[in-house]
Amino acid sequence: MDGSPGLQAGSRAIRAAQRERADPNGQESLAGSAGIWTTGRRWPLGVELAIFLSAALLVLAVLLPTLGRLALWYDEVLTADVAEASWGELIRDRLANGHFPSYFALIKILGLGAANEFWLRLPSALFSAGAAGLLAIIALRFIGAFAAVATVLLYVTLPILIAYGQEARPYTMMLFFVVLAMLGHLSMLTRQSGVKRYAWAATVGTVGAALTIPAGIVAVAMLQAGALACGALRESTEKRLLWRRHFLATSVVTLVAMMGLVPGFISLGGKAEGLMKWQVATSAANRFLDSYRPIYGFAVDYDANHFLPASYETWLGAALLALIAAGALLGISRTVGRYLIVTAIGTPLVFIIIGSFTAVTPRYMLGMMPATILLVAAAMTFLVSRPAWRIPGAALLAIFFLAISLQAADMLVSERKLDWRSVAAFLRANGISDTEILANSDQTPRDLAHYLPKSDGITYQFVRPPLEPMDRIWSAAKARDVAWIATLYADWLPPDVTADRTVCRWRFSALTLFAVARDPSLLPPSLRNCATATQTTE
Repeated sequence: MDGSPGLQAGSRAIRAAQRERADPNGQESLAGSAGIWTTGRRWPLGVELAIFLSAALLVLAVLLPTLGRLALWYDEVLTADVAEASWGELIRDRLANGHFPSYFALIKILGLGAANEFWLRLPSALFSAGAAGLLAIIALRFIGAFAAVATVLLYVTLPILIAYGQEARPYTMMLFFVVLAMLGHLSMLTRQSGVKRYAWAATVGTVGAALTIPAGIVAVAMLQAGALACGALRESTEKRLLWRRHFLATSVVTLVAMMGLVPGFISLGGKAEGLMKWQVATSAANRFLDSYRPIYGFAVDYDANHFLPASYETWLGAALLALIAAGALLGISRTVGRYLIVTAIGTPLVFIIIGSFTAVTPRYMLGMMPATILLVAAAMTFLVSRPAWRIPGAALLAIFFLAISLQAADMLVSERKLDWRSVAAFLRANGISDTEILANSDQTPRDLAHYLPKSDGITYQFVRPPLEPMDRIWSAAKARDVAWIATLYADWLPPDVTADRTVCRWRFSALTLFAVARDPSLLPPSLRNCATATQTTE
């Protein structure tokens, strides 16, 4: 026997009092830890609503002006195609390819499958804006007003969040649910009364994040681990029961949903190109660097470098990591801090393990960014909270935000997606139709076909290097009087393909279109003099 119920309750009360003291409103007073974790003040509803709307509108002000500027790329075209399919086809296709159908169902319900780039991407921008608003409220409640401002500025300038806020994919939908779950968790951990509604918010958030994309399950697991590390199951009887129901509901729904993905994963694992096997060609160390450098800003390979030279990116990333480390040190002894640390640091550690034997990309790890931003905001708050450090600290933060704003501007003007619209316009303008294009990537058939009407009669034959050899494409080219060849990230052809032929090439950023003809007269009239020089159409 562990003692009577009364003794057990008394022991729990003593432990709770020793852990942290509660304010009259039933919230933790997190003063201490350098005085930055102060959540005793209850902010008026009007203030929190203003913070939410300010954050959301600022995100939209950044994302919307260039939302439709870039052409859709492979995954976004897939989103459009799936949303245009029947409901049965949508569900079967997504499960067979290891994805939950939730986001794609939303796009279908909204009728955006056939919409232009702006409207197809708009839900992602709105989810990102909502996530920013909720995150600002978390910062306001659990760190303070300065941290809320810093959180918003970080959110709207981090290049990785700009990139996925402008992409017709489910990643910001997951991000929104992750932040909702964090708000529920932290409120349950720090409040002593009125926590039932926050338990509902936490459950909707964790279930929503897990059912958006499979990678969201890792983010949810880290959130749950953070709550457990902060003593969720050592709370009072009433709160402990809410936590158990929350954990159970999240686990059951997630496990049942995952069962629907298992056949798809097994099938994909048996295919040459399945489960992103193209990454096998790189080492685990390179996969790690390629995934983590964009997340932390060490290098954003697809930005324009017009405003911030690439040589400064490493310094900017190092500053961000230093602030993350400082925030973790400041919060390690506090409930809110420990919760954030588990998510912000545990998530990349889990993906290091995953990435050692399979594919991993930056977008899978977006779930850790809210906690990471809050840790950085806490460090910034500390930096300006000490009178002796206030002026130099503010100067350093001004330099940091200036640099990251320049990086954000680079991201907004960069040509980070290939303009398939210009390729399609070129083909149509020159009367290229009723022919087959040979390609070194499966991106070309899907992306180019999205911008060409079926009546043009363009078909495709492609291979997937390094999983499939290029010989099939080269053999097909040599057997034709006129061969149209589209190569991504390669602008050369083997000598035996071009021998005794007229060769023309047109560059469209990363794609090169070749025409290889036995006789120039076989080419469309407007292109018969194309062999005089290589042409760039960017």
